[in-house]
Parts: sequence; structure tokens; C-alpha cells
Amino acid sequence: LLEMSYERAPYDADSIYDIYLMKYSNNVYGFNLPDPSGSSNQDEESGKSSHLRIDNDFTGQSAGSDISALDIMRITLVHEYFHAVQRGYKPNYLTTDTYFLEMSSMWLEAVMIPNGNDYLDITWIDDLLNSPTKPFNSLPGYQFALFGHYLSSFIDPNGVEDSKKSTIMLEIWDQYKQGGTALNAVQHVLDGDKYPLFIECWTDFISRNLYNGIDESFYYYSDQAFIDPILTNPQDFEDLEKITLQLDDESIAIKSFYIDTIDTLF
Repeated sequence: LLEMSYERAPYDADSIYDIYLMKYSNNVYGFNLPDPSGSSNQDEESGKSSHLRIDNDFTGQSAGSDISALDIMRITLVHEYFHAVQRGYKPNYLTTDTYFLEMSSMWLEAVMIPNGNDYLDITWIDDLLNSPTKPFNSLPGYQFALFGHYLSSFIDPNGVEDSKKSTIMLEIWDQYKQGGTALNAVQHVLDGDKYPLFIECWTDFISRNLYNGIDESFYYYSDQAFIDPILTNPQDFEDLEKITLQLDDESIAIKSFYIDTIDTLF
């Protein structure tokens, strides 16, 4: 993370970041937790310090998956430690911005551990695939890792060959640190003079997910080959069809039609 120019996670009084091994159930990987206020471990200067609690072997989490226990441990450390870094940028984040924190950590997992694609778990990306017209900031954050990859390896020219060299997510976090909501930060960076407008990126991102597993010429990231296309609800196209779209600058609108037969086409 330091090589990617992110700030170091706030640490406690002994300057060592603490990681505790726990015995968790099979569906629990680990947690990032703030150090208790007033404790000897707390960073007294900023109050932002935290620690990790992770499972002690990950064998149960790995069972039945194609990801090794070692890789699950690695992605858990990356994910939860990035939450620790985030506390330094935004210690008092809004609960409505949690989606962005999770998006960022899930995105970083795949950047750091390419073989640990747990973020593609269908239970985590269903909301995006099945409800693509929801506003950007109304979906849970796990599936937003895909948008992170879209930004870092497709929109940001620095990351086309290597996502670790991308700076766009760091730019968004630096802006988020200044104040406002996560959506404000994303819009501010994308609506500047370096990248396409936010709503253009969001519309293009959703549109390209229509071709997941179908046509790689539309891919923004190779992992699209492993997931289904987003769900549309096509309607019969009648002889005369009026199309009404509800448009705003935070979501997209999709209308899908199919034609049973065509006798004459003008």
C-alpha cells in the first residue's frame, strides 16, 4: 500500500499494528475493529488506531471453494488492513458511505491477490447484476469491486497494464478525506479534467456488464468472464411503442425489448 502511495494505517502506542488470531465459524473471515477509547493500545494523538481479528486457519472457509485457505487468509488481511488505512483518511465516515469502504477493500483484494476472487461470489454481486438501475450509492459495497476495477484498469491509463500503478482510487480517497460524502468524492474526481464524467463512467460500466461471459470485446476487466450478465426484463415490442426513461446523474435506466416476428421493417 505504501508503494501505491496510500498513507500508513494509524498505529497504537508501540507503533506495531496488532493482529489477533481467533477461532471463528466457517462463514466468518475476520474484522477490523477500533482500539477502545482510553485503552493503552489507542493512538492517543488521533484516536484512529485499530486492530485486526482474523480466523486462525481458514480451512472451514476454504472448504467447498476453489480458493485455498492460504489465499483466503491473504485476502482477509488485505481487505481488513485497508479498512485500517481508511480510518486514517476518514475516521468519522457516514454510515451511509459504508458501501464505498467495502468497495475499496474488495477492489484491493483482487489487485493484491489475483487468484483470490472471492468478491465474485454470486451472493455478493447479485444486487448489482439483478438491480443495475439502482442509484450508485444505494447498493451494498461488495459488488462495487467491479467498478473499482473499471476505474483502475480501464479508465485510468496508468493502470491499464498494472492496477497497482493506477492512482484514481487514491485520488478519490484523498478527495473523500477533505469532506463530503463518498459519492461527492467520486463525482469530484471523475468530473474534473482528467477522466470522463461520473455519469458517463457509471453508464458505460453498467452497459459493459450486459456482456459478461458473452463478448470479451466489451470487457473492462478479465474477471467479467466468470460472472453472468446483468439481468434485464425484455418486453414485447409492439407496432407502436412509447419509451419513457427516468434519468438522473446517479443511476441509469434500461429498457429491453424483443421482437417475436417482423413482417415488414421500415
